[in-house]
Amino acid sequence: MVEDGPNGGLGGMASGFYDAGTNVAYLAGMFVEPAYRGAGVGRRLVEGVEAWARELGAMRMELEVNPELNAAVRLYECCGYERTGRSRVVPPQPSATAIEMSKTLADR
Repeated sequence: MVEDGPNGGLGGMASGFYDAGTNVAYLAGMFVEPAYRGAGVGRRLVEGVEAWARELGAMRMELEVNPELNAAVRLYECCGYERTGRSRVVPPQPSATAIEMSKTLADR
């Protein structure tokens, strides 16, 4: 997914993948250009990946995020994601962690 910024130019991008065996899709990566943060670009990217996942038959979306990225965590929470309570160490830095967040997708 690619989102144009409100004033033109690349506003951000997001990627995902789908596991047909579990009907779970994953928001695998997302970046919003700093100049466009707070302008709805992130929300539109998340919604775009969710729409793609629904088309493939996904029943749930999952993602991992660094808990120190407060704006990203808030964005995902505003989009309906909840913390699952699971986390993991992100190599190669043993002090870096990622928390898992999940969302049940509405009727396809």
